[in-house]
Amino acid sequence: MRAIVQQRKRNYDLAEKGVLESKSYTAQEALEGGLIDLVEDNETALMATLQGRQIQRFLRSLPGF
Repeated sequence: MRAIVQQRKRNYDLAEKGVLESKSYTAQEALEGGLIDLVEDNETALMATLQGRQIQRFLRSLPGF
């Protein structure tokens, strides 16, 4: 898990608590804690925010894809 969190430049302590302690976070807590990049109210707003933004995907080979 540490490698994945570091690769994505996320907050390791919060991610670890989420896994080991079943800690859940509100969208605002996750945003402020560095677990996510943004929060939008709906798909239209999300697409508008992402327009022109470069997205980095961390893909592995998955069967059937």
